[in-house]
Amino acid sequence: MGGPVRATAALQNGVAALQATQNLPAQAWEYQGPGTDISTTHFAVDGLYAAEDQMPGATVGIGQIADFLQGARKVDGGFSYRPAAGDSSSTSMTGVALFLQRLAGQPLDGPAAQTSPSWLHLNYFPDRMVGGDFTPTSTYYAFWTTTKALRLSEGPLGGGHLDASSFGARDPAALGYNEEQASQSFDVAYTLLRWQDAAGQRGTGFGGSPTGWTPFSSHAFALLTLERSQDGVPTPENRVVHECDDGLGNDGDGLSDGLDEDCFFARTPLEDRQPSCINGRDDDADGAVDHPQDLGCEHPWDNDEVNPTCVNGQDDDRDGLIDYPEDPGCREGTDVSESQMCEPGQPVIDIPVNGSVMGLTVQGGLNAVTSSCGGDLAPDATYRYTLAQAADLRVTAVDPAGRFHPIVSIRRDCMDQESEIACAQAGVGPGRSTEVLLEGATAGEYFINVDGTPRAVGLSSRGFPLALPFDLRAHLSVHPFQDNCGWVDGGNDAFDCFGGITLEQGGLPGVTPPVGEGLREVVVGASRVRLTSDFAAQNVCRVRLEHIGGPVPIGLNVTLSSNLGSDAGTMERRGVVNVGGVALPWIQAFDGQAQGDPPVLFMMVPNTPEELARVVYARAGDLVTYSGTGVTLPLTLYTGPSYVPAATVALAIAQDILVTQFNEPGFGTFNLTVREE
Repeated sequence: MGGPVRATAALQNGVAALQATQNLPAQAWEYQGPGTDISTTHFAVDGLYAAEDQMPGATVGIGQIADFLQGARKVDGGFSYRPAAGDSSSTSMTGVALFLQRLAGQPLDGPAAQTSPSWLHLNYFPDRMVGGDFTPTSTYYAFWTTTKALRLSEGPLGGGHLDASSFGARDPAALGYNEEQASQSFDVAYTLLRWQDAAGQRGTGFGGSPTGWTPFSSHAFALLTLERSQDGVPTPENRVVHECDDGLGNDGDGLSDGLDEDCFFARTPLEDRQPSCINGRDDDADGAVDHPQDLGCEHPWDNDEVNPTCVNGQDDDRDGLIDYPEDPGCREGTDVSESQMCEPGQPVIDIPVNGSVMGLTVQGGLNAVTSSCGGDLAPDATYRYTLAQAADLRVTAVDPAGRFHPIVSIRRDCMDQESEIACAQAGVGPGRSTEVLLEGATAGEYFINVDGTPRAVGLSSRGFPLALPFDLRAHLSVHPFQDNCGWVDGGNDAFDCFGGITLEQGGLPGVTPPVGEGLREVVVGASRVRLTSDFAAQNVCRVRLEHIGGPVPIGLNVTLSSNLGSDAGTMERRGVVNVGGVALPWIQAFDGQAQGDPPVLFMMVPNTPEELARVVYARAGDLVTYSGTGVTLPLTLYTGPSYVPAATVALAIAQDILVTQFNEPGFGTFNLTVREE
């Protein structure tokens, strides 16, 4: 490697130093040498197992670490950072302990190894850690250690034993991931994706996430978690022999492994065959070499430098204009087509510069465009606006009569749904316009589609106090709140944590606003949403979400999660309550083991009856989640712990629900205006 000591010798020296500083017979380490620091021991063992791949014998004696862990276990079955210091058990250190127990050869179905997954299961949350003196700073580290531990604890074991399949709080199908199974890895992956900011970084506090030790450590642990990293742990299942470590000459140059200049490391997968976009050559002879200089390279691993249509120097659509930015059919240099033609038979009307047109859609008319924010079942009309130079572009559509509330979507390519750059619809009530503002719009063509959504009935909360029938057990809920948890306990230990709300829109990372009593404003995408949390009755928590500014949030995902205990005894019953001819579903969860805990009824009421099909109630063990996918506002969520029969509680909540008759058509006349600003 260019240094005074060869890499192999340096590795041998490192292994020897680690083995010499073990705290025998416990096989544990501290920062400066021997000790009983579980976290430092974790990294030391990781290093030795990684070295084992190149230096057989590096892990000799590691099996004895099980004796250290046996003595380090806390009374509650978990593990702490430094056992001798009296620290409390934590998710991160118990995850480390389970990982080390599995490496030490302890069988997962044995009593010693089962205490760790038992503690983790009792204290499991998909978006936070528990215990220790480093909560929530070590949350990302905890995700990583638990993921590693469960990857070495796959089952199913049966017989009541816990394994990796015993974990998983979220319902993937309810969140739009129909091919995924409930699991700890899905839970943390979903959480980490919501915690990624616009720059791709984690650990910045985005979406209410913890900041961790530093943004760099948080981001690194997040990536290791998403990769489900096992570090260098060599097992027959994951041992992969790469071309640069197989003793063969694979690229035909007569050299193998370390003698081949293309083998930087023994784990370099290929001896040659470098993709065109990182091979240091101008493969397409256009004067640009590799990514990112060559526009034909989408990424470094692209094996084709051929330039896209919009930078190939040819007039592909024969309109007299060549490539980006001269040809308006090219949205950018990487566009693969210069054409922006619409569907055959789809009329397109040009809008004059800073002009307006009076438009009309009719019942049974052409329905040619699918927009991301609705209008699938209504007729539509398409317009084209040509922007001569970059400017902010404001598009407004309004029905002068106030009955038809148009949807407006904007594309750069008429036939390409993926080219949609904005979509919005008006709120409810007369005279509401639909407006889209494109800041910094570049020169070229913009296709504006006007659509509609028929709406007959609207659902909302009256916001009135409710009166529940007398509870024969005289249950009175208490109202303690925590920002990242919600309602902590409804009385008699009704639930450990209820009311963690997540709001998502347009694939952007979600926001998790506090849900304690009071008014709050949150920004979801470009929309401002007001969250009102109050107690409609002593035993009923009500959370109302309303749009108060910016584009109307369309396709909103709302998820509320709760944890009703830790004994896996939660059961459920379901039903519906009729309000003004609308059947509203509810779910009641109750503890089948702890009879002192009151049942808890949950109900989500979206904006329209049609959206009830997008509301899903799910239960996994003691975790109850209800979510609305692709819903609009207003939306109201109710929670009621009570010994009153579930149907009676639902009837009482129904008194708060207002059913409004709108009879709004999905078509009509409108005035469409475009202004350059």
